[in-house]
Amino acid sequence: MSLAGQLSKDDQLAIISDYKGAFIAPLFYLEDLMATAKKTPATKEVKKTRARTIKGAFIADDPTTPDVNEAWVETVVNASKEFVYFESREQEPSSFDCADIKPTRNTSSGRLEWKVAKDDVARFESHFFVRNARIVRK
Repeated sequence: MSLAGQLSKDDQLAIISDYKGAFIAPLFYLEDLMATAKKTPATKEVKKTRARTIKGAFIADDPTTPDVNEAWVETVVNASKEFVYFESREQEPSSFDCADIKPTRNTSSGRLEWKVAKDDVARFESHFFVRNARIVRK
């Protein structure tokens, strides 16, 4: 699957085509899409848990160090544990990545499915295939 593109004579419009057809878009619109589609880092959530020894016993706070609390440890937890699922609208003969996310094949329907983290849905939905409804939300 490849996309072909060209600029109009006045360099104001982009003509983009794939195997299903072509569409014309203003160049500034595509530049804005590409700017917003850059991958945003995943947000991290800090969670405090009780510190433990190797055997699992709690560690007490050392009173000689008032600025440090040894009884608690901060651990970084990924904030996006929820996912949104997308699928190809029709059966696909071959697998293809979308927004750097690899799909899995649903063998019963022949469609491709993407598991997208909740905080990455906006970037995924700005992809060409999602905007043109080749890939739809499940």
